[in-house]
Amino acid sequence: MRQNATMPLVMLAVVVVASALSLHAAEPAAEASDAATFERTIRPLLTAHCTGCHGAKKQEAGLRVDQLGDDMLAEKSAARWHEIMDRVNLGEMPPKDRPQLSRAQLTQLTEWIHRGLKRVEAASQTASGEVVLRRLNRAEYANTIRDLIGINYPAGKNLPEDPAAFGFDNVGSALSLSPLQMEKYLREARRIIDLAIVTGEQPTRELLRVEAERRGPEDRGYYYAKDLRLGKPNDLGDERGRKLAWTLGGGREELKTEGFEHLAPVDKTEFRTNVLRAIDFTYPHAGEYIVRVRAYGHYPAGPIPDHTHFGPPRLNITSDGVRLLASDVDAPREAPRVYETRFHSEAVRTTVFIRNRYDYSPNWINEVVGENLNFRQPDFPQPYLAVDWYEIDGPIYDAWPPASHARILFPSPHRDDEEVYAREVLQAFARRAYRRPVEAEEIDRLVAGFRRSRTVCDSFEQAIKTPLVAILCSPDFLFLSESSRDAEDGPRPMNDHELASRLSYFLWSSMPDEELFGLAEKGVLRDERVLSEQVTRMLADAKSRALVENFVGQWLGARQLGQVVPDEKLYRRYDEHLEESMAGEMYGFFAELLHNDLSVLNLLDSDFAVLNARLARFYNIDGVRGDHFRRVELAAEHHRGGVLAQAGMLTVTSNGTRTSPVQRGVWILENLLGDPPPPPPPNAGEIPPKVDGADRTTLRERLAIHRTASACAACHAKIDPLGFALENYDASGFYRTQESSRSQINPHPRDPAVDASGRLPDGREFENVEQLKQILLEDKQKFLTCLCEKLLTYALGRGLEYSDRATVEQLRESLEGDGDHLRGLITNIVQTRAFQTK
Repeated sequence: MRQNATMPLVMLAVVVVASALSLHAAEPAAEASDAATFERTIRPLLTAHCTGCHGAKKQEAGLRVDQLGDDMLAEKSAARWHEIMDRVNLGEMPPKDRPQLSRAQLTQLTEWIHRGLKRVEAASQTASGEVVLRRLNRAEYANTIRDLIGINYPAGKNLPEDPAAFGFDNVGSALSLSPLQMEKYLREARRIIDLAIVTGEQPTRELLRVEAERRGPEDRGYYYAKDLRLGKPNDLGDERGRKLAWTLGGGREELKTEGFEHLAPVDKTEFRTNVLRAIDFTYPHAGEYIVRVRAYGHYPAGPIPDHTHFGPPRLNITSDGVRLLASDVDAPREAPRVYETRFHSEAVRTTVFIRNRYDYSPNWINEVVGENLNFRQPDFPQPYLAVDWYEIDGPIYDAWPPASHARILFPSPHRDDEEVYAREVLQAFARRAYRRPVEAEEIDRLVAGFRRSRTVCDSFEQAIKTPLVAILCSPDFLFLSESSRDAEDGPRPMNDHELASRLSYFLWSSMPDEELFGLAEKGVLRDERVLSEQVTRMLADAKSRALVENFVGQWLGARQLGQVVPDEKLYRRYDEHLEESMAGEMYGFFAELLHNDLSVLNLLDSDFAVLNARLARFYNIDGVRGDHFRRVELAAEHHRGGVLAQAGMLTVTSNGTRTSPVQRGVWILENLLGDPPPPPPPNAGEIPPKVDGADRTTLRERLAIHRTASACAACHAKIDPLGFALENYDASGFYRTQESSRSQINPHPRDPAVDASGRLPDGREFENVEQLKQILLEDKQKFLTCLCEKLLTYALGRGLEYSDRATVEQLRESLEGDGDHLRGLITNIVQTRAFQTK
């Protein structure tokens, strides 16, 4: 659905619409429009005033009216007619340079459309959105396996990426299931069940400790394992083999610290091979392992007074091509720390790498310092990672058999009667996997599968795996669906188990827990008070992080970070850690609003940000230490606050070499105002390059040339001002006052000053993004409506239809009445008829 553009009503339109609404409020039984009225009055009016721009030959703004008929319900054209009424009422149609509608014509058109819309709305009261058989997407599949099985395994990593529709990848109409995907589900299910159910003795837990020793030419910087010793975790005691550390060449004698190896940052040229690595290491069993590194950060005294501007070294550990740990190493030389993480690995032969992934190159630092320093000298101001040793410990089991095994094969007095016990196991597992009560014939089929498998398997554990795999490949597990016996009856209220699943996949992207199951079995979940209490409980649970990441990652574009990386020569401050921190800010900011029940208007403007040390350095905000995200109060000189000033959004709406006012303007229209422009016409062309003879022509000047094309002018008049408001932020989101013809570190004195001013189509003007934020807050209803649409789409797993318009308006009004609080909006969504209807 589209919302009205920001524009004051034409005075005549105010009178006409007010009288029409008053008329129909007093006469709800007004006669519906018919074909004769349409042919006699409405079609001639459209032909005379509209089809020239919106007909067969030309469809400005993607709108065509010559094919519209009189029956909005049959043609499903209500949204189009509503848009026409909005545009006419706002004075956008016809354009100012074309003949205008008379007062009588305006009255005839708006009243006719209004009667038709009321007819559609009345018909929609007995129907909801289309019933959709929705497959679990990858994130939902992984989370469901985690909660169903209880194993630390990256389920779903081998499944294809899910397509998106209406902005989200949980929309049922886009989640098809191909034969290839079914094969992948089968392989994944077998791997999961093999990990969950074990046989035989517990695998021996072993400890591999690695200390580095350089081998090969000194200028290559290779480090190999000096001491590879396998044994039980406590066999090595506290004695650590010591050696005099090798260093990376020329003049670094002071870095030689007994027992530590110093790694310079990994650069794409000089330091590519400066890593610690264990060659041909084999994980003996699939399972969980711990990797530990004892290290500290070292920073030579250099010419930069505030050396922390560059931050501490960055420990990066990878195994089998997968990153296991990335962490700032802020421990000082006097107090080294052990950094560790727990991870899952298959039984593979691989190489483990320990790197200092501090991505600022020596050239970057020389630009900041303003000197041409020798990066091989001991006082070069770049952080080094000092590593004493690292260990790989595992496989680790907190109990044997592991918790996943005991969860599926639970104790029972019928354990000695294999078929009876198999029925108990399959009954309990299928109930949770299918997220509903299971019927006797379903269990009978599963037990029959166990019986056949038992004739060829050596143990009960091996035989029971066959029906368990079948459950994980069943449509009842892979899809969120209504009961088949009710499908032909059309839309209907959900039963409690279906509501429990819709609620849990909305807030957790996972299956219901036992409390939700219990409430569903009691038949009380639909009670308004109970449902509200469950929303509060579930949002307080750590699993609600899935709502933050999956909704914000798609709505605000955090998932797109890294798809187009800013050019490293132009944007020297950008690196992998910064990119991850940008996404962390977007998630952390929304989580702050959610968990502290703050106003959603903070998304438009706020006096705080949610930052870690890396992003705070990028924003030139002092006093933030550590890699964790926390609320940071902002001052005016920081030029941040709200999503429009978040570096993540500013980066994904740029093209890698320059900003894109068009992309940024479209992003605002689509994601904050709910009014996306139509796709550009095929002949729209690109923004022209810099004009000959004017090598520092601004982007604004080049875009003005682009707008001279008549096919582009109408849309760009609405798009460009919004995008220009963000021009103080470059393609990496760094705040600037000059456009840069070269590196962001050192702009040329002749580079033009940034002009972030603009004029909206309704005549309102602004000088910078701060003033634009205030305009958006003045028109907050548009943003609130857009947010309601986005969150409702995500909650329902389907695109919205015209019949959902009343629900959206109800949600917006409730949101405003509740102080614009995010939790209140979520609670109201789950109470709507649309959410509780299949």
